[in-house]
Amino acid sequence: MEVRFDRMAIIGVGLLGGSLGKACIEKGLVKRIVGFGRTEIKLKMAVALGAVQEYSLDLKSAVKDADLVVLCTPVLSFGDLMERMKPHLKPGCILTDVGSVKGQVIKDVSAHLPDGVHFVPSHPIAGGDQTGVEHSSAGLFCNRHCIVTPVESNDPQVQERVVSLWESVDGRVTVMTPEEHDRIFSGVSHLPHVAAFALVNLIGEMKSNGVTIDTFAGQGYMDSTRIAKGDPAMWSDICLANRDEVLKGIDGLQMHLNQMRSLIENNNGAELQKEIRKAQQQRESLESKVHQPIVAIDGPVGSGKSTLAKELARRLNLRHIETGSMYRAVAYNALQKNIDIAEEDKVTDIAKALCIDFVPSDNGQRVMVKGNDVTQLLREEKISQAASLVAKYPGVRAVLTEKQREMGRTGNVVMEGRDIGTVVFPDADKKFFIDADPVLRGKRRYEELVTKDPGLDLEDVIHQVRQRDHEDRNREVAPLKQAEDAIAIDTTQLTIQDALEILVRLIQTS
Repeated sequence: MEVRFDRMAIIGVGLLGGSLGKACIEKGLVKRIVGFGRTEIKLKMAVALGAVQEYSLDLKSAVKDADLVVLCTPVLSFGDLMERMKPHLKPGCILTDVGSVKGQVIKDVSAHLPDGVHFVPSHPIAGGDQTGVEHSSAGLFCNRHCIVTPVESNDPQVQERVVSLWESVDGRVTVMTPEEHDRIFSGVSHLPHVAAFALVNLIGEMKSNGVTIDTFAGQGYMDSTRIAKGDPAMWSDICLANRDEVLKGIDGLQMHLNQMRSLIENNNGAELQKEIRKAQQQRESLESKVHQPIVAIDGPVGSGKSTLAKELARRLNLRHIETGSMYRAVAYNALQKNIDIAEEDKVTDIAKALCIDFVPSDNGQRVMVKGNDVTQLLREEKISQAASLVAKYPGVRAVLTEKQREMGRTGNVVMEGRDIGTVVFPDADKKFFIDADPVLRGKRRYEELVTKDPGLDLEDVIHQVRQRDHEDRNREVAPLKQAEDAIAIDTTQLTIQDALEILVRLIQTS
């Protein structure tokens, strides 16, 4: 991509600022990016993680000569920052922000905006309950909404440059008025956070026999209160900056709570069911509108599908689930319990009890079984051999298929294996079948294993790959095959980076 700006200053290099910096560096949108903040160790981390190329603890030097300044601090700090930056912003400089409130932000920034400097407010709808540059990702904005709320004085060409910036990092830009923005996001963002904060505090104060009742919380409570982990400074500022709209939302929520209370108090089951059904239908309708993608990747051993799936998930900010690790985990647990792998019924029981999770890490992901990191243990050769037998059992495959469907049910996932597009998610949004010449796949497998076993013979490994292909393609249950609507990609003459770019383009152009 062409360079859009010579020098960009990111004021507050956290999750959003760091992700924007990474995306601009990765795509070559800016020649030089400087980060500003108050804590030097965090800024050093931002440089080390590739979020910025240099940093400054001095605001004047950070914004000097910048032709783009992005405000990524809590929104009520903008006025003070602008007052301090004003004398040092060069004519023609463009300011934008990532704040969740627009009306108050525009007032605070405009009060200190020098002549010849432009402010185009924006709000990328990205992020999550994890904050800090350590959680930043170049793919954070991919396929995410980004709202731009221009002010009357904006030059159309300047506005277009800001819109183009967000589109260049793969965001989906919508332009609206600041008033409309604040009204919408008080409802879909600010009010839900306020409700979650209040609910968690209420439950945290409730006790049974001296023990707080949240000790017994299940997944429903965890799902409905996840956003209560939000940053206190940021969310306090948001609520105060959008005070009028947030208060309207609280009043409306209180009215609905009182209505539900009245129905319960009067034992009015029929009307209570109507209210619950109405909410159920609204939620199901919402899911259909904001469906997150499911990307299915299948292919034989050594085709490169695991590396591609990991890199694709990182690039598009999706969750990566390598289903082969689930079969390995079943084999590992069975061996740990001294269960004979040949006893299908007992191994199936192990699969039913399997508690596994995939946790993102700097190296892609960690595989956690009952809270223990077993990533490296699952790569041992004895586990691989046992997993090959485990994967043939219909009972085990049925159990793990359901677990895989549950893990990917809400989307936002890249799932890879040998039957994802044909069995697990036949309706996946995108399906790919990754393959390569078996001799090359054998060589790749050999290079992966020979460091641990220098006595390996290349021809033997190639033979094992061909044999594994035959077994996978001819097993009775869920054989390895390309789904009819999957896109086949042969990686024989492609580098991983080339194949990755092809996948990304195919997904983004669909």
